Amino acid sequence: MWRVCVTAARSFSTASVSTTSPIHDTPSHTLANFQSLVRFSVKLEFTAGLAMKLVELHSNDRNPAAQATLGGDIAALCASFDALVHAAARFPLVRDGVARPGPSYIYAGMSLQRRLIVDLMRSVRELAGGAFQAVPSSEANFTSAATRADTERYYRSGVATARERIKLLKLIWDFVGTEFAGRQLQYEMFYSAAQPVVNARMFKSYDWRAAKAMVDRCLREY
Repeated sequence: MWRVCVTAARSFSTASVSTTSPIHDTPSHTLANFQSLVRFSVKLEFTAGLAMKLVELHSNDRNPAAQATLGGDIAALCASFDALVHAAARFPLVRDGVARPGPSYIYAGMSLQRRLIVDLMRSVRELAGGAFQAVPSSEANFTSAATRADTERYYRSGVATARERIKLLKLIWDFVGTEFAGRQLQYEMFYSAAQPVVNARMFKSYDWRAAKAMVDRCLREY
């Protein structure tokens, strides 16, 4: 086993903005946020699965309007974000002998994340409509002799028993509507920093020189 001694002076810094600020320029910042984007991408896939199962639950999956919502408001956002994650890994920035996920893709994902999650949660709610309100108040509805038969009859769907339907609706409500869901939404919106901070990082990482060079070339040939 190797023993490595690192002095406190090299590990901590206090009251020194010049020392702490460059952390965003080191590989550690993009690497840490890359794993966060991978996690978020998996969460988006889970969201898409919930939305599709919700539509199928009510035999609405062949409805063109439902398909348009699933495709444009959910699948397109999930696929776009997943593409950023793959692009960050495929096109790394190599500097000082260290390969880090492409910063422009990392910060693009961080900038879009808070906006995507809000839009996705709203889309799932709209697909559910009033289904979240039309559920039994408790498990007692299934166990009471006075309510069991009616509950199993009137809460079922064309493709699921009452228990199966309510179980899925409860799961989706935990994901988009409960206190737990609200805390998760707040986390996704602010864990990486406030929107202006993330946008500023995106500004610094984008290749503005290449973009302007393209315009200059067009002007020379205009």
